[in-house]
Amino acid sequence: MTFNNLHPITGFQYCMSMQKTERIKSKCQSENIRLGNEVIQTDNQATHLGIIQAAKNESRINIQEHISIARKTLYSLIPVGLNGKGGLNPKTANKIYQAYVLPRLLYGLEILSLSLTQIRELRQFHIKTIRCFQSLPIRTSAAAYNLLIGAIPIDTELHKRQLKVSLLYSVRVSENTKLRTLKERQLIVNSENPESFFPRVQEIIKYNNLMQIHELIKSLPTKCQWKKQINTVIANKWTSKLQAEMKE
Repeated sequence: MTFNNLHPITGFQYCMSMQKTERIKSKCQSENIRLGNEVIQTDNQATHLGIIQAAKNESRINIQEHISIARKTLYSLIPVGLNGKGGLNPKTANKIYQAYVLPRLLYGLEILSLSLTQIRELRQFHIKTIRCFQSLPIRTSAAAYNLLIGAIPIDTELHKRQLKVSLLYSVRVSENTKLRTLKERQLIVNSENPESFFPRVQEIIKYNNLMQIHELIKSLPTKCQWKKQINTVIANKWTSKLQAEMKE
């Protein structure tokens, strides 16, 4: 099978580097794929825009890679005082963590379908880090260490990114007919499929008592209004929930 480097509609030529072009192994594709006269190299996984594409265990591989990157980032910030006891005060440390470490930990994960085991791995890293900032013992309750530092669970951080992510907003405002058709098809055909992006977003919206996705499609707020609404609703929900847990 041979591909050329001409755009199928405009006919413009674009450059593709053979060193950066890879093909993921698949049982369904036995023949070589060529770009011009050169064979595209085949591998078990490839990285595109910071997300690892793999034939098997794609989510698990990405989780492990992201935790490794976040841990390295965390270690690199130790010289500025991000080392728990004897370092910066906990709230300042948490702000630095949210600004530099958390984005690297969760980058691109909002589009992947994560299992409970994979979310648990993220949760363990997040909890250990937050406790370290406050020098709290392992048996400290989640409500205590979150309220003391003004943090929220990693699941909710992921929810915020799934709701505020440009993918959801871009799909909604896009004028691309094919993209709109795909969106409508996913909402109708895959409404009960937990592996699909839109059903997952619908569950998160329902859980946080936000505007339903069908209502969102009809009357879309501005991007700033939508982000502000998400931040306010989630902050209020988790503050009330954590305070209730503390009273128990």
